Amino acid sequence: MIYLCSKSESRRYAPSFKLSGSTLCRKSEFFTSALSERWQEHNASHRRLLAKENAKYILYFPPWDDPSEEADTRRLDSESRLHYLLNQLVATCNFFAYLFGRHPICLEDSLGASMLSDFMDRMEMYVLGPNTDIRARPTREQTLSEIETWVRSKAIDDPRNAPHRLIDTLVISERYRWTDIYKEAFTHGAGRYDLLYSLQDFTFVSPATRQLLERAHFSIKARVQTTVDSLRTFTFPILSNLRPQRARRSSRTVAMDIPRAWRRAYEKFRAWVIQYYTAIFRVKSWPPAHFSRGMILMLQNDFQALYELLVDESPDRMDSYRRLLSRVLTNFDSSSNRAAALPRLPSLPPVDSPLRDRRQSREAISVVLLDSYNIGAGGGNNKFVEAFKEFERSYGTGKIVTKSIEAREGRWCLVYAVLSTLKGVVVDEWEGLRYRWGVEYWLCAELPGVLPWLYRRGSGERSNSAFGIESRTECALTMQTTTTTMEDGDRTPTNRRSIFG
Repeated sequence: MIYLCSKSESRRYAPSFKLSGSTLCRKSEFFTSALSERWQEHNASHRRLLAKENAKYILYFPPWDDPSEEADTRRLDSESRLHYLLNQLVATCNFFAYLFGRHPICLEDSLGASMLSDFMDRMEMYVLGPNTDIRARPTREQTLSEIETWVRSKAIDDPRNAPHRLIDTLVISERYRWTDIYKEAFTHGAGRYDLLYSLQDFTFVSPATRQLLERAHFSIKARVQTTVDSLRTFTFPILSNLRPQRARRSSRTVAMDIPRAWRRAYEKFRAWVIQYYTAIFRVKSWPPAHFSRGMILMLQNDFQALYELLVDESPDRMDSYRRLLSRVLTNFDSSSNRAAALPRLPSLPPVDSPLRDRRQSREAISVVLLDSYNIGAGGGNNKFVEAFKEFERSYGTGKIVTKSIEAREGRWCLVYAVLSTLKGVVVDEWEGLRYRWGVEYWLCAELPGVLPWLYRRGSGERSNSAFGIESRTECALTMQTTTTTMEDGDRTPTNRRSIFG
């Protein structure tokens, strides 16, 4: 039987839970000691209760109060006291929810503050203490791994629309070196750094993480601005004349001119794209006054679907024009380590066929174009892809097939340029990111090198204090101090009774 009050107060309150003692003992040596005969001395009323409930033990978990307070731990003499008491009771309930594999009942209090640190305080007290390393029991590292798995499985680390929980997640995942959770929180933290910086609790985040977040935030803003500037006109330098290259063992230069048909097709497709999105986004003219993340995600989704519809996974012909196209694409996006992908092209009739130079009817060009699409690709019923198919059919009607081939190559340049530009703010989002929808801030922080506990001093030894990471002993000493010197000027953190701040 579990009481959420002290033993002396148990006459005034009823027990809250009836739990399996054997399960508790398997989780921690603390419960083995607490359920020993030494601590299980009961009065007559408690013995009657145990007999009635078919139970054997009683445990007491009062709210964590200031040691100087000797009054009723569950008194409700003020609104702040009610708020504090509720947080403490919920944290204890969540603690038992972990022990028995249940869902937590609450993650933020009524004022928006995170309750994750209160939960982890109890884990440190009852589960992660020195007794975790005794023989025949899980080690501290194994227990931490189990907690991390539970936190992820119950979405407790979901930082969306919960800035205080995001701060707690950063602090706790850094303390326990939970890499995946830290990277998730870091990605969201860099995206909404301006809001986090304005919160008092942000001072609990280590100086190393604060510095890394600030750097990642400004990097995001720069990349987003570059991307938005390109999307305002859909003008990319992809079809600029290639630089002449000096031929080997010769003083003459060799320059390859880009076909004018590619340029015309590129410009007409660009104008059509602007017209399409002007209608979709319901703006009077292009560009819109503001590019939201949702808009850019739609662009990325549409162009990615079009890319999958047109891409040639295994090109079997490489004439001079396809070699030139490959060179153009590689020259535009030199960051890629592999050869640029090429588009599938409509098939030409045989050389000696009279259909080769015949102008195509709408029905005939529709068949030719359909054969040049990847079956099953195109994002299902993607409206942009369907509109593109109609655009291609209309262009190819009344023209010979060669014109449709040239136009496809020119349009592919725009598809490739848009996706390459969006890659810096959308595609490069961390592959392991779980919570990427439902937010308007950017989730494209550069993650290599963001784990502060991997940094070392010049001597080669790990340095925790250099990056604001305290050991358990240091943290305990910090709790005993009454004043804290913060490096953020006049901002004073909220007084939280927690080992995490």
